[in-house]
Amino acid sequence: MVLRRNATRTECDCPADSTPDRVETSTLQTAAGLLRHSPYLPLRGIRCELRDGVLTLRGQVPTYFLKQLAQTMAMTVPGIDHVANRIDVVTLSARSTHPETL
Repeated sequence: MVLRRNATRTECDCPADSTPDRVETSTLQTAAGLLRHSPYLPLRGIRCELRDGVLTLRGQVPTYFLKQLAQTMAMTVPGIDHVANRIDVVTLSARSTHPETL
């Protein structure tokens, strides 16, 4: 699922000598840092990839609430135009039935 930000695109205020790769790396680090330092422990393991303003989230969480929360947090980062939420919701019963998903 790819969602667009409803507000107008946020431009990054960066030094004139910043290259697009440096800006993208900084944006990715900011998004990953938000999730890594979340008080919700399952969000700390979410992997992020950024390409051309699209942030892809991958990993597993136990609830749809946490999947949506990760997406909402990512959309707050300037420089992210879209979020592709590839997070899987895996309940405890599914984990015990299918241990290969761990």
